[in-house]
Amino acid sequence: MEKASRQDWRSAIALLAVACLVGLVAPHYVPETPGSPGTIVAILVLWFLGGSLGMVGIAMAAKALFAKRR
Repeated sequence: MEKASRQDWRSAIALLAVACLVGLVAPHYVPETPGSPGTIVAILVLWFLGGSLGMVGIAMAAKALFAKRR
């Protein structure tokens, strides 16, 4: 395994921050329209997108954490 660089950590942290923003914060700013399927779809897409980015960010952080130290 290769040594983790600062760039690996920066990338992982940035991706996790974007994932939290997209998955947890952005759905609250979608205007609530009673009975509108578009609102529900928009919120679900933001949750799935944020969750996917979060999983990738966690994997990147794990790679940086468990990289072989020299």
